[in-house]
Amino acid sequence: MWLFLGKKYDSETKFSKMLQNLFGYGRHHSLEVCCNLGISPKVKLKDLKLFLETYSSSKNINSFQKKLEDNIKQNKEYLFDNDLKKLLNNRLEFLKKVKNRRGIRLSLKLPVRGQRTQTNGKTAKKFKGFY
Repeated sequence: MWLFLGKKYDSETKFSKMLQNLFGYGRHHSLEVCCNLGISPKVKLKDLKLFLETYSSSKNINSFQKKLEDNIKQNKEYLFDNDLKKLLNNRLEFLKKVKNRRGIRLSLKLPVRGQRTQTNGKTAKKFKGFY
């Protein structure tokens, strides 16, 4: 088991996939972090200790994990997890507060971007309160 930013991951998980599980981090951002740290994205978490001993100066897995968390938290260019969710919620609340057309349709659980409502309104109703 690997504990990373409050989430548990299996030892068979690939390193890049672990980063992609963060809300707001996609494939591109996870590969960028891997390049910054000098780690192959295909390395599984169970093999990470061996990989660090072979190729990196940081031989302790805990120091590496702390370095990784600091690298992600200090990078202000990309928001992730709770910060990104708060930003998205604030944007939607602003639209509702200003009585924008999009905000009104969001509050009524209707499709926002011009879709039909007579037959196809189910998806918008299903994802109400997604963020």
